[in-house]
Amino acid sequence: MSAGVVLVQSGRPQPGHRGPVNALELWLRSGLRPLQDHLHERGASDLEASDALARIGALPVPGVLAFLAGASVSLEGGEPTGREWIARAAAASEDGEHSSAELEQLLWNVLSGRRPPHEVVEDPAPRRRILERLVEEALERAGVPATPGEIRQVAALLESGEFFRDFGTAAAAVVTLIPEIPMALASDLFRSPRHLLEIVAAIATDVGESPTEVGAVLSDLRAGRPVTRPELLTRTLRRLYETATLAAVVTTFRVWLDPDHEAVRLAILLYARAHGLPLEPEDLDALLIVLDGENPDLGPLLIAAWDHLEARLGRPGLSGVLASLGGEENPTPPPPLSERQRH
Repeated sequence: MSAGVVLVQSGRPQPGHRGPVNALELWLRSGLRPLQDHLHERGASDLEASDALARIGALPVPGVLAFLAGASVSLEGGEPTGREWIARAAAASEDGEHSSAELEQLLWNVLSGRRPPHEVVEDPAPRRRILERLVEEALERAGVPATPGEIRQVAALLESGEFFRDFGTAAAAVVTLIPEIPMALASDLFRSPRHLLEIVAAIATDVGESPTEVGAVLSDLRAGRPVTRPELLTRTLRRLYETATLAAVVTTFRVWLDPDHEAVRLAILLYARAHGLPLEPEDLDALLIVLDGENPDLGPLLIAAWDHLEARLGRPGLSGVLASLGGEENPTPPPPLSERQRH
């Protein structure tokens, strides 16, 4: 289940999966309706508007955040993005062990989130070293400084592939980097006995049947402390996400984007640039400011992001970026900005 499980049929957003609709899905759906009206007002056909909404609805969580942050990207500049940017980083990272083509494929595999990096380098130890070198070079070519520790964290986060899946799995992938995430999602958990029972069952599955371990995690959540054994809480995080209010989801997004959590921010930035969206750290800062849990109206932000990115990339370029960010099967990497048609 991706973040945006919204499909478009007959010009109207519809749920794209079975089961209960969670807060994030409702938020996206309500925001897509005014965007659909906006596109029609600008002369888009039903088919064009439906395609645009379907592409946004298919985005994984990092893709949603990257798209929304695109509302503030600079309209100037033509720096390489997409495959050209990755190719340059790979060429600069050659060390004699692997060709630049192999390094390029490794970085593309990791940043696209669709093919495992072990297809290029089987041994995990050199694979991680190569990936860290590639991440460092890619960030340097994006003009973004990072410490060695941040580079290691980014490489580990990207290599797992979990970061590019649904919200619950993505939250679980970064919980060891950001211990506040379980508490952010559990903010209203204990108001519902039914939800509490579901969480207890998820914790038991994650950490084992021991009542002591289950009780320790629940105690941490109740007290707002970093949870016991957070690296194991994949099912728990997914269940917390499914029962969380929109305010809790937005709070979690804000935790991700906080400048103190640079590894997650850098991972989003690299992911966006790999798919043709030239984000800067300042764009994530701007998104952090406008993500308001008390007034979670997503429509104006989606409209602003669409209009701004269409002016920056052109309509074909924006369509290609959305398709790539959304993880289309065997996607064609977006061309360099200089090759895109502007409107």
